[in-house]
Amino acid sequence: MDHIEYFKLQAKNLLKDYETRYFNPDEGFYEYSPKFFDIERVFLDLELNDDKSSFSFTLMNAQHVIAKLIGFSNWGAFLKATSAELELAHLLYDNAHKISLEEWDWYIVDTESMNHTTFNNETKLEIFKQVFLNSDEHRSDFVPYCIDLEEKWNSAPINLTQNNNNLNFEEMYIELNEQEKMAAIKDHQEQGLGFQLEETVECLHCGDRYKYRDVKAIRMSPQHRNRDDFDQIVCKNFPQCNGSIIDLMPLEKRNKKMEYINTSEDGLITDNLFEKLGFKQRKGYFEGSIGYKYERTRKIGRGHNSFDERISAKRVGENQYLIRHEFLGSSSPLCSKFGAGSAGCHATISSFQEFCDYLYSRQSVIVRDFS
Repeated sequence: MDHIEYFKLQAKNLLKDYETRYFNPDEGFYEYSPKFFDIERVFLDLELNDDKSSFSFTLMNAQHVIAKLIGFSNWGAFLKATSAELELAHLLYDNAHKISLEEWDWYIVDTESMNHTTFNNETKLEIFKQVFLNSDEHRSDFVPYCIDLEEKWNSAPINLTQNNNNLNFEEMYIELNEQEKMAAIKDHQEQGLGFQLEETVECLHCGDRYKYRDVKAIRMSPQHRNRDDFDQIVCKNFPQCNGSIIDLMPLEKRNKKMEYINTSEDGLITDNLFEKLGFKQRKGYFEGSIGYKYERTRKIGRGHNSFDERISAKRVGENQYLIRHEFLGSSSPLCSKFGAGSAGCHATISSFQEFCDYLYSRQSVIVRDFS
């Protein structure tokens, strides 16, 4: 079966899963009995509001969704792809338990930067075959949409590809001296980032606790300066720990948050609780978001590097929500390590404790501001 026919079949399978849709009167929403795809998560990620009875989903819609899931803007763009692009899309789809499309994109960005070049489609295909195709040492940070791949994902070694891009942080970054570090801390504070110097923080990446003044500040080395040239605040244990400023949590606020959990709706997740947390109600789900922009004007000219973090919550049962968490927009290796530019990680939760524990494990910035 050629690549186009293969993905036509996937679109038909997605439509078959949609046709299992039924209304659950006890819960008050539509559910599915899918065989091929985690269709609820597909619809959530693509922001398709299937909650209304008038919702319609055709084979043409399914083809468009499949095209989006394999990295094309639409089905028409997919049909115009080169043979190398089609083969790579096929391999990425069949190996999604090893590396997701988003992780692959970041792997290529990092590898191109390290080698100061831009790869064509044929080279990307060859890289995938050499690095990922016959290797069982990789496990994606994202559960595959395809149900058949979930078992492979569950049994794969936990060795996150996005944390294993062969980046040598000691080579890529230089540590700033004390004077430069204090200037970087001040710059970040002026951007609304960071804490008071004597405040005790915990690195969510390595678990170490220390005064904020003991962090390190780093700058990309000259040979890599084209990538990302603003000063960064990182864990005091860098480079053994590659936690960045958004991995740092003030202990006092974390303790207050635990008190908030214990007094919130008996610890259960509800629509009312999301409203209290400041989430905005969208079509069929709640969304919380935050954006950061680093201005780089010190010594190296003007510009900015920004990222947004978003959390979406869709009710899938009584006191049970499907959580989607994503980072968008940063090109920094220190940000890509936790999924920047990703389509999101997912978890099903029923309590506020589970909610915060999951987001802490994802190095969330938003979760710090709930209390």
